[in-house]
Amino acid sequence: MSTHPPARRRVEIIIVLLTVLALGAYSIPRFLRARAGGMGEACRQNIAKIESAIDEYQLAGDDSLPYPFSMDELYGAGKVREPEALPVCPLGGTYSLRPNGQVVCDHGVGK
Repeated sequence: MSTHPPARRRVEIIIVLLTVLALGAYSIPRFLRARAGGMGEACRQNIAKIESAIDEYQLAGDDSLPYPFSMDELYGAGKVREPEALPVCPLGGTYSLRPNGQVVCDHGVGK
């Protein structure tokens, strides 16, 4: 058993709790920012995969149009090796193709 007076024990507990809360207040926002940054990087990697699929589409294509009109056309034409691998945005957005073949996400990634 401890020989500390009860009031001192309460103060020690409060100091420990305040320290834990201060560490949490500092680290949780940093963790959330790092997580969002990682999701943005994953979105950029997905855009690179889609652009690679567009390159495959152009190489395999005999169409008069250099770029597909939509993601469904790109992945559904059978010209891309992995048509079932349509990437999904980790941020919850959707990918779309511009007329010039540029891939963009609703979240502004790829613009």
